[in-house]
Amino acid sequence: MKLVINRCYGGFSLSRQAICEYAALAGFSAHFYKAEVVQTRIYKKISPFEKESLFTYKLKTDLGDVATEEQMNAAEWIDDRGLPRNDVNLIAVVEKLGDAANGACAELRIIEIPDGVEYEIDDYDGMESVHETHRSWA
Repeated sequence: MKLVINRCYGGFSLSRQAICEYAALAGFSAHFYKAEVVQTRIYKKISPFEKESLFTYKLKTDLGDVATEEQMNAAEWIDDRGLPRNDVNLIAVVEKLGDAANGACAELRIIEIPDGVEYEIDDYDGMESVHETHRSWA
């Protein structure tokens, strides 16, 4: 079974290009916003091809060129960090894009583990490793 994990400190995330590719495979569209003026809480739509930033809001909802905080809160968000790591669409995107799939502070890799193994992903400051699930007691 193939899994996507992050192999550097920082944390799992997809680039905007990877999110667009994933959205196309999964059947939805992706829209990106960035706070234009933090004090007024106005958000401006940005291109998927702008320089990566930690402070990009990823939405399934198109709010037009400018959005308010209320609109952002009501929108449907894209949770790239919460994707199942064995998702076939996620794996296809990382295989296709390679390093271009890496979000800010990410170094995504595909690993293989035996089929049918129950696993858990451990992370230390964003650096992930995969372990077979086992029993433990305190």
